[in-house]
Amino acid sequence: MQQVVPPELVHCIDIFAGTDARAHLPAVGAGEEAIRALERATGCTIYRGWPITEVDDVRRCFPAGRASSDAEAWIAYERAINKLWKADRARLFIDFFFRHMTIGDVGACLAHLRLAERARAEGCSLQLIVEDDCRLTPGAVPALLAEVAALDGVGIEWDIIYLQSTHYGRRPEAPVHASSTLLYAGHRKAHMCYALSTSGARKIAEAGLRDALLPYDEWLPALHSCHPRLDVMALPSVRKGRGELAADDADEAGGTGVGATTGAPFVALTFPDDAGLCVPPGAAASAAGRRPGRSQGATDSDSKAVSGSSVLLGDEGVCLDDGVQDEPDDDADAALLERIDLPDAMELDELLDQLLVPPERGPRAEGAALAADGVPEHVAVSERLQALLEAHSYALVRVTAGALEVLLEAEVGAVRFFSQPTAWKAKHASPGGRVGQLLLWSCGFTSWPNRQQWHVVCGAPDAPSWPLEAADGDPTLETIGSRELRPSLMGAEACLRQLAMACIQRLSGADIPKLRESCEAMGSGTDPSVIDAFFYTAVDASSAAPAAAPMADGEQAGCASRTMQMAAHVDPGILTLTRASECPGIEIFDGARQGWVAVEALAAPDEVVVFAGEQLEKASRGRIRAARHRVAPPPPEHSGEERISVVFELRAPGVQ
Repeated sequence: MQQVVPPELVHCIDIFAGTDARAHLPAVGAGEEAIRALERATGCTIYRGWPITEVDDVRRCFPAGRASSDAEAWIAYERAINKLWKADRARLFIDFFFRHMTIGDVGACLAHLRLAERARAEGCSLQLIVEDDCRLTPGAVPALLAEVAALDGVGIEWDIIYLQSTHYGRRPEAPVHASSTLLYAGHRKAHMCYALSTSGARKIAEAGLRDALLPYDEWLPALHSCHPRLDVMALPSVRKGRGELAADDADEAGGTGVGATTGAPFVALTFPDDAGLCVPPGAAASAAGRRPGRSQGATDSDSKAVSGSSVLLGDEGVCLDDGVQDEPDDDADAALLERIDLPDAMELDELLDQLLVPPERGPRAEGAALAADGVPEHVAVSERLQALLEAHSYALVRVTAGALEVLLEAEVGAVRFFSQPTAWKAKHASPGGRVGQLLLWSCGFTSWPNRQQWHVVCGAPDAPSWPLEAADGDPTLETIGSRELRPSLMGAEACLRQLAMACIQRLSGADIPKLRESCEAMGSGTDPSVIDAFFYTAVDASSAAPAAAPMADGEQAGCASRTMQMAAHVDPGILTLTRASECPGIEIFDGARQGWVAVEALAAPDEVVVFAGEQLEKASRGRIRAARHRVAPPPPEHSGEERISVVFELRAPGVQ
């Protein structure tokens, strides 16, 4: 830092200690108990309404959708995000960042807030905040000081100036003044480096963020731009920071939107993205001899929780069942579920013999063309599959012995990989980026609080850092990487893709033919479909509250406290397929029953669960609804067991 700061300002440099929120967690306890302990220790109240994992959350955050159906409410939510943000960034927030709040989020927010509070207390006229993995170029500070002087000269007041951040908005940012390179900032996140004026520090410090703490990258841009979430815009701290709510009115408003405009708006400016004032974190990591894209010392603040930052709220954190009235009767479920026997009707064995060629013996054939040309039509199968998906959003498909062997081999390869040391696995994570139009977010290995994942985008199978080298000279690890994980997982991808294509060949209505054509045209660099291997750590079923007895007529709906291993959501693709795990966990919300079905607990080992995604719902114009699903703790008879799941999701272009 001293090398890039003018000599007369070197004495102003201060390395500010961040907030380690984990240090304030109790040694024992979890869920709401842990959150309250964290709040007491840090002097804040965490905004419980941040995660969006259920349709009820959507209706709370977007009140206009309360009268619509579940599907309509969820689609309206996605459209609201896509309307304001660039498509790739909108998809990431819908799929990941809106789904949970982590301990890292809390620590990062408190650290930035404490800096503003300190600047206000000390009366700083200019405060430059640089995160630890951001590097300034020699011209950064002089450029900032020159712009501040120019703004003073023309009488333009400001609160924040971004030196390094990411523009999320769809609209271009407007110039500030003819003599300035600065722009009026739109919605920006990843605030790696920014400057605060006296008024900016005061507004942030006095807004009341401690009363409803949420991720700082969400709260700060809401002060000066339009956040797509209406619940965020209605928070008293946001309204006060924007100059819309007086201090005396903040408590009375309570997030309801009541209060008169009382102060100056929060003015945010930014340098252009190509100003070159900061070295991006990836480039800084490369210069320091580290792997690009994986910053050191800041991974615990990752709000996607892939680097070990524990989840407090939402997906894998505090997540309650929808209510005991949704728990169906197991006997009724068993009678309800129909099976579709595909081997004879579809000649799947013959197709798999052509498709599943080991990589060392030759290239894999294109499954889409074989599905179109090699599978005969069978009206009975078509009618049953269409009817089941329309009624329940899912079906069970019995596969051949050959297909089952391929899927089991993939699970064995995944078990061998996930059983290795975490430090070795962590070396095999993709730095992200793109191949063509494909967004390669989180390819390769990621680690979550209670699960691990290996993620592959099918149109770019070489993007992950497949494990090909042994760790510490252990030959067994080399075998796992080069001979087991890749060929077995991609073999399962070919098998499940063939089955998915055969399924959509038998569906009819609305825009489904166009969807089929789009899938058949996909190839390298254009196929957004994904194949995932999941490893869930063992859970003691006795620690999860059992489902309550069915309610009597007129009884109020209760809420059984049961922490989900993955919260309820819908997949963005066409069809999702997975073999029923030996340790059951997947539950699907059955629209016909209006209840959750523990589908894996009812499936046979040679059956694949097939359920609908959002693209199929849109293509069928609502006749087939996207399946809401979640991963629940195991039933008592599987308590303490680990869970492996290999999942393929067929996606058409337009979904990342």
